[in-house]
Amino acid sequence: MLATNGVANPSGPQTYGFIPVGATVVQSFSFYASGSCGSTITPTLRIQDGAVNLPTNSVSFMVGQLLTVLTQSFDSVTAPALPSDWTTSSSGAEANWRTVNSLADTSPNAAFVADVNNVGISDLISPAFTMPPGFMQLSFKHRYDLEASQTTNTVGYDGGVLEIKVGTNDFVDITNAGGVFVSDGYTRVISPLFGSPLSNRPAWSGTLTSYTNTVINLPGTLAGQNVPVSLALRHG
Repeated sequence: MLATNGVANPSGPQTYGFIPVGATVVQSFSFYASGSCGSTITPTLRIQDGAVNLPTNSVSFMVGQLLTVLTQSFDSVTAPALPSDWTTSSSGAEANWRTVNSLADTSPNAAFVADVNNVGISDLISPAFTMPPGFMQLSFKHRYDLEASQTTNTVGYDGGVLEIKVGTNDFVDITNAGGVFVSDGYTRVISPLFGSPLSNRPAWSGTLTSYTNTVINLPGTLAGQNVPVSLALRHG
């Protein structure tokens, strides 16, 4: 990729190897877009076949503006309260989510729910918001200490999942709704042997002692739709 036409600091060249006629091969490039909002940049690839230079290939993109529609650090309240527009609910042996003054990534608070020894569900639910047009990502930092198999690193007993609710529909797992994890997605599948409400579902499980940053591409089908969307971290 050439550092021209609005492309700055492009990543290095990629090797595609032998490509059969009609085949499709995908390689990734990264770069910084240099331009004002609403302008157009034109990333250009210089293609070589061995020592032979082939014609360049380019595609144009409009430069957009980064827009944050929902953010929360949980640091603006006095523990154990949650921010007024966030809600929590629980069932069975589980308790509600709350803020605590320990284990925080940023001082002073973290949202927290304990891992209990019996069956139940606890939900932390965001306020409803409307998806903006265009590409959308969700990111959040979390750590966890959840019961999991000590002998099989793909099996969990307790877990956490991310769910999304669109309009008046029910909450569904973010991956079932079309979301795709970019980093630090689910780590195990919850065992069906102990009655967990999350049985047979991929989830975060096991122990993570330091904060990790989970990033997920939100479903593109929701972009720009005038419907309220809520997100829930479900622990069970």
